Amino acid sequence: WMALMFQAGTAKFDKASATIKMFQLPPEFLNPESQQAFVGATHWTVDNKIWLQDPSFGGVYHMDVTSGQTQKINPFENLPKGPHGIYGIYPDQKNNLWFLDFGSDDIGRIDAATGKVSMFTTPTQGSRPRRGHFDDQGHLWFAEFAAEKIGMFDTATEQFKEWALPSKFFAPYDAVRDKRGFVWTAGMNADRVLRLDPASGQFVEY
Repeated sequence: WMALMFQAGTAKFDKASATIKMFQLPPEFLNPESQQAFVGATHWTVDNKIWLQDPSFGGVYHMDVTSGQTQKINPFENLPKGPHGIYGIYPDQKNNLWFLDFGSDDIGRIDAATGKVSMFTTPTQGSRPRRGHFDDQGHLWFAEFAAEKIGMFDTATEQFKEWALPSKFFAPYDAVRDKRGFVWTAGMNADRVLRLDPASGQFVEY
Protein backbone atom coordinates (compact mmCIF):
# COMPACT_ATOMS: atom_id res chain seq x y z
CA TRP A 1 0.00 0.00 0.00
CA MET A 2 1.27 3.46 -0.94
CA ALA A 3 0.06 6.94 -0.04
CA LEU A 4 -0.08 9.05 -3.22
CA MET A 5 0.45 12.49 -1.69
CA PHE A 6 -0.91 15.16 -4.08
CA GLN A 7 -2.63 12.60 -6.28
CA ALA A 8 -5.21 12.42 -3.47
CA GLY A 9 -5.58 8.73 -2.92
CA THR A 10 -3.73 5.51 -2.35
CA ALA A 11 -2.55 2.53 -4.36
CA LYS A 12 -2.11 -1.19 -3.72
CA PHE A 13 0.61 -3.16 -5.44
CA ASP A 14 -0.25 -6.85 -5.94
CA LYS A 15 3.03 -8.75 -5.89
CA ALA A 16 1.52 -11.90 -7.42
CA SER A 17 0.18 -10.19 -10.53
CA ALA A 18 2.61 -7.26 -10.53
CA THR A 19 -0.32 -4.86 -10.94
CA ILE A 20 -1.28 -1.63 -9.18
CA LYS A 21 -4.84 -0.73 -8.21
CA MET A 22 -5.70 2.89 -7.50
CA PHE A 23 -8.12 4.13 -4.84
CA GLN A 24 -9.20 7.75 -5.30
CA LEU A 25 -10.75 9.99 -2.66
CA PRO A 26 -14.42 10.85 -3.34
CA PRO A 27 -14.76 14.15 -5.24
CA GLU A 28 -16.59 15.85 -2.35
CA PHE A 29 -13.45 15.55 -0.19
CA LEU A 30 -11.02 16.98 -2.72
CA ASN A 31 -9.56 20.46 -2.47
CA PRO A 32 -6.53 22.18 -4.06
CA GLU A 33 -4.36 21.13 -1.11
CA SER A 34 -5.52 17.50 -0.73
CA GLN A 35 -2.73 15.05 -0.05
CA GLN A 36 -2.37 11.60 1.47
CA ALA A 37 0.80 11.65 3.54
CA PHE A 38 0.24 8.30 5.27
CA VAL A 39 -1.78 5.16 4.60
CA GLY A 40 -2.67 2.73 7.38
CA ALA A 41 -3.43 -0.67 5.86
CA THR A 42 -1.61 -3.14 8.10
CA HIS A 43 -4.86 -4.85 9.17
CA TRP A 44 -7.24 -3.79 6.39
CA THR A 45 -8.54 -7.36 5.95
CA VAL A 46 -10.28 -7.14 9.35
CA ASP A 47 -13.08 -4.94 7.95
CA ASN A 48 -11.99 -4.27 4.35
CA LYS A 49 -11.10 -0.68 5.25
CA ILE A 50 -7.96 1.44 5.15
CA TRP A 51 -6.99 4.69 6.85
CA LEU A 52 -5.58 7.76 5.08
CA GLN A 53 -4.14 10.90 6.64
CA ASP A 54 -4.68 14.28 4.96
CA PRO A 55 -2.66 17.30 6.16
CA SER A 56 -4.94 19.67 4.22
CA PHE A 57 -7.50 19.48 7.02
CA GLY A 58 -5.48 17.77 9.74
CA GLY A 59 -7.52 14.59 9.94
CA VAL A 60 -8.02 11.16 8.44
CA TYR A 61 -10.26 9.20 6.09
CA HIS A 62 -11.63 5.71 6.68
CA MET A 63 -12.20 4.08 3.28
CA ASP A 64 -13.97 0.86 2.30
CA VAL A 65 -11.76 -0.47 -0.49
CA THR A 66 -14.61 -2.36 -2.16
CA SER A 67 -17.39 0.24 -2.21
CA GLY A 68 -15.19 3.32 -2.01
CA GLN A 69 -17.43 4.67 0.76
CA THR A 70 -15.28 7.02 2.82
CA GLN A 71 -15.73 8.64 6.23
CA LYS A 72 -13.96 11.92 6.99
CA ILE A 73 -12.80 12.28 10.60
CA ASN A 74 -11.24 15.33 12.26
CA PRO A 75 -10.02 14.02 15.64
CA PHE A 76 -9.21 17.51 16.92
CA GLU A 77 -12.50 19.30 16.21
CA ASN A 78 -13.74 19.02 19.81
CA LEU A 79 -10.38 19.77 21.43
CA PRO A 80 -8.90 23.13 22.44
CA LYS A 81 -7.25 24.95 19.57
CA GLY A 82 -3.82 23.52 18.73
CA PRO A 83 -1.37 23.48 17.24
CA HIS A 84 -2.26 19.92 16.29
CA GLY A 85 -0.82 17.77 13.55
CA ILE A 86 -0.85 14.05 12.86
CA TYR A 87 2.56 12.60 12.09
CA GLY A 88 2.16 8.85 11.92
CA ILE A 89 -0.90 6.55 11.76
CA TYR A 90 -0.87 2.96 12.99
CA PRO A 91 -3.79 0.49 12.86
CA ASP A 92 -3.89 -2.12 15.62
CA GLN A 93 -4.95 -5.75 15.17
CA LYS A 94 -8.64 -4.76 15.25
CA ASN A 95 -7.96 -2.03 12.68
CA ASN A 96 -8.58 0.74 15.19
CA LEU A 97 -6.37 3.67 14.30
CA TRP A 98 -3.68 5.08 16.57
CA PHE A 99 -2.01 8.37 15.67
CA LEU A 100 0.64 10.74 17.03
CA ASP A 101 -0.11 14.45 17.50
CA PHE A 102 3.18 16.06 16.54
CA GLY A 103 1.83 19.52 17.28
CA SER A 104 1.18 18.73 20.94
CA ASP A 105 1.75 15.83 23.34
CA ASP A 106 -1.02 13.33 22.66
CA ILE A 107 -1.50 9.81 21.35
CA GLY A 108 -4.92 9.37 19.76
CA ARG A 109 -7.16 6.40 19.04
CA ILE A 110 -10.09 6.21 16.62
CA ASP A 111 -12.45 3.27 17.08
CA ALA A 112 -12.90 1.55 13.73
CA ALA A 113 -16.50 0.59 14.42
CA THR A 114 -17.85 3.76 16.03
CA GLY A 115 -15.45 6.52 15.02
CA LYS A 116 -15.05 7.52 18.67
CA VAL A 117 -11.87 9.47 19.34
CA SER A 118 -9.86 8.99 22.55
CA MET A 119 -6.78 11.00 23.49
CA PHE A 120 -3.93 10.02 25.82
CA THR A 121 -1.39 12.64 26.96
CA THR A 122 2.28 11.80 27.34
CA PRO A 123 3.75 12.24 30.84
CA THR A 124 6.14 14.87 29.49
CA GLN A 125 4.37 18.07 28.47
CA GLY A 126 5.09 19.36 24.98
CA SER A 127 6.76 16.10 23.92
CA ARG A 128 5.71 16.36 20.23
CA PRO A 129 5.43 12.62 19.53
CA ARG A 130 6.24 11.58 15.98
CA ARG A 131 6.63 8.45 13.89
CA GLY A 132 6.57 5.10 15.62
CA HIS A 133 5.75 1.42 15.27
CA PHE A 134 3.77 -1.29 17.03
CA ASP A 135 5.58 -4.30 18.42
CA ASP A 136 4.01 -7.76 18.61
CA GLN A 137 2.80 -7.10 22.17
CA GLY A 138 0.56 -4.16 21.28
CA HIS A 139 3.05 -1.54 22.46
CA LEU A 140 3.31 1.61 20.36
CA TRP A 141 6.90 2.89 20.34
CA PHE A 142 7.52 6.47 19.22
CA ALA A 143 9.96 9.37 19.33
CA GLU A 144 9.33 12.33 21.64
CA PHE A 145 10.94 14.88 19.35
CA ALA A 146 10.83 17.93 21.63
CA ALA A 147 11.37 16.06 24.91
CA GLU A 148 14.54 14.20 23.83
CA LYS A 149 12.98 10.88 24.85
CA ILE A 150 11.72 7.57 23.51
CA GLY A 151 8.14 6.84 24.47
CA MET A 152 6.07 3.66 24.66
CA PHE A 153 2.31 3.41 25.06
CA ASP A 154 0.78 0.09 26.14
CA THR A 155 -2.57 0.04 24.34
CA ALA A 156 -3.92 -2.68 26.65
CA THR A 157 -3.23 -0.94 29.98
CA GLU A 158 -3.24 2.60 28.52
CA GLN A 159 0.00 3.37 30.35
CA PHE A 160 3.07 5.25 29.14
CA LYS A 161 6.77 4.69 29.72
CA GLU A 162 9.50 7.12 28.73
CA TRP A 163 13.29 6.88 28.44
CA ALA A 164 15.39 10.08 28.39
CA LEU A 165 18.11 10.11 25.75
CA PRO A 166 21.72 10.30 27.00
CA SER A 167 22.41 13.59 25.20
CA LYS A 168 20.53 16.79 24.38
CA PHE A 169 19.82 18.43 21.01
CA PHE A 170 19.37 14.96 19.50
CA ALA A 171 15.80 15.47 18.17
CA PRO A 172 14.76 11.80 17.83
CA TYR A 173 12.85 11.11 14.62
CA ASP A 174 11.47 7.58 14.97
CA ALA A 175 11.50 4.56 17.28
CA VAL A 176 11.50 0.89 16.27
CA ARG A 177 11.68 -2.22 18.47
CA ASP A 178 13.60 -5.14 16.96
CA LYS A 179 13.01 -8.87 17.46
CA ARG A 180 15.53 -8.97 20.33
CA GLY A 181 13.65 -6.31 22.27
CA PHE A 182 16.05 -3.42 21.65
CA VAL A 183 14.60 -0.09 20.52
CA TRP A 184 16.36 2.04 17.93
CA THR A 185 16.20 5.74 17.14
CA ALA A 186 18.16 8.28 15.12
CA GLY A 187 18.50 12.03 15.55
CA MET A 188 17.48 14.86 13.26
CA ASN A 189 20.17 17.10 14.76
CA ALA A 190 22.89 14.50 15.36
CA ASP A 191 24.72 12.05 13.12
CA ARG A 192 24.09 9.31 15.63
CA VAL A 193 21.98 6.18 16.11
CA LEU A 194 20.91 5.04 19.58
CA ARG A 195 19.97 1.56 20.77
CA LEU A 196 17.88 1.33 23.94
CA ASP A 197 17.60 -1.70 26.20
CA PRO A 198 14.17 -1.02 27.78
CA ALA A 199 14.80 -3.51 30.59
CA SER A 200 17.89 -1.73 31.90
CA GLY A 201 17.30 1.73 30.47
CA GLN A 202 20.81 1.72 29.04
CA PHE A 203 21.65 3.25 25.65
CA VAL A 204 24.42 2.37 23.20
CA GLU A 205 25.41 5.14 20.80
CA TYR A 206 26.67 4.56 17.28
